[in-house]
Amino acid sequence: MDFGSYVKAQEAIYLQALGLGSQPLRPLSEEFQFQAKKILIVAPHPDDECLMSGFALRAKAEFHSEISVLPFSYGSNRDRQAERKSELLHALQVLGFSLLDSRSAGFDELRAQDVVKALQEYAPDLIIFPHLKDGHPTHMKCSEIVDSSARLWAKTNGRTLHLLETEYWQAMENPNLMIPLSLKEVAQMGSALMEHRGEVSRNPYHLTLPAWLMDCKRRGSERVMGLGSKNEASIVFAQLYRYLKL
Repeated sequence: MDFGSYVKAQEAIYLQALGLGSQPLRPLSEEFQFQAKKILIVAPHPDDECLMSGFALRAKAEFHSEISVLPFSYGSNRDRQAERKSELLHALQVLGFSLLDSRSAGFDELRAQDVVKALQEYAPDLIIFPHLKDGHPTHMKCSEIVDSSARLWAKTNGRTLHLLETEYWQAMENPNLMIPLSLKEVAQMGSALMEHRGEVSRNPYHLTLPAWLMDCKRRGSERVMGLGSKNEASIVFAQLYRYLKL
């Protein structure tokens, strides 16, 4: 399946119902002032890097940011871990991101010292990771460890560090940043997600990706832009984040 055609069809139905045409997005610099040079995505599992990647894809294209992905775990099914790493590498090729893996060997879940080691090695200026109440135990554990490790590393090294918390299993209580996405980014996210063949074969959640991002835009229109704010109907897809600066 050509995922781009799938997304385009859903976008066309939405816009046609409103009597609108597709409009170009505002530059990312108008949505987010800090132009990160190096971005680290800490993915709770292989496949989350796709679901978390909206901002990073736009930053790569518009800010020329360097993007690396650190997998927090390779899943609980040990029989699938090597295969999931292979799927991750294929997905990263689609996204245009690099793999950063601080493990010396094996597939064990990262500890705090592993995350600090990765931060020391990569020295990002922005980290993308799940919010603390993201509903899935591994997502929540990842959030807690990344947050504490980032604060320790920033303080120890005297660095300013920018954080973007994401959501998937549980909506954030306090998002403060909505990043509109074009058909191109959504198609790239979904195409990369399809590389996680073992995961989407047991649950075709890649097919719900456009609908989820459309609903993120609906919620962001009120939660981020303000209650009763004017809904920019020509924006079809968006991703929600919580921005923090250390």
